[in-house]
Amino acid sequence: MGRDLRVSHKTAYVLLHKIRESLLVGRDECALSGAVHVDGAYVGGKVRPENRKEDRVDRRLAENQDADKRCILVMRQVHGEAEVAAGNAGARKTLTFSQIHKMAPKYLDNYANEMAYREDARRWSNGDIFRDSFGKCARALVSRDWCGYWQGNHRQGESLAV
Repeated sequence: MGRDLRVSHKTAYVLLHKIRESLLVGRDECALSGAVHVDGAYVGGKVRPENRKEDRVDRRLAENQDADKRCILVMRQVHGEAEVAAGNAGARKTLTFSQIHKMAPKYLDNYANEMAYREDARRWSNGDIFRDSFGKCARALVSRDWCGYWQGNHRQGESLAV
């Protein structure tokens, strides 16, 4: 993005996070009804094994887990007969973090909401997605988390439930 807009990496980084935040602030919060698929995914907290076999520990045990591991709960309302026939596969396919290589736990809510937005808008035209996301950015207030980020203004904690 920085290359396309001809801005620095730091500027592109903050801009993307401000867009993610505007998507989070402008999300649809209406109650789900009818058939709802529910699934969870664990992200972050990858514990790398030691090089030498005798130094390795059982990574399945709680005391050997990374403290940054988080669970994201996905709830998705079923809209058509085709989704009902798919069983619970609809919720499992919802969030894909494949293009994001590192997520800090305190900003995980922004990343998860971005993936949910992408899933909701997957059948929209590029123009509709642009108009919708640009409108949400225009309606968002000044960002408390990202205004002055490179001057040391960082979010103090994480949002555990959104």
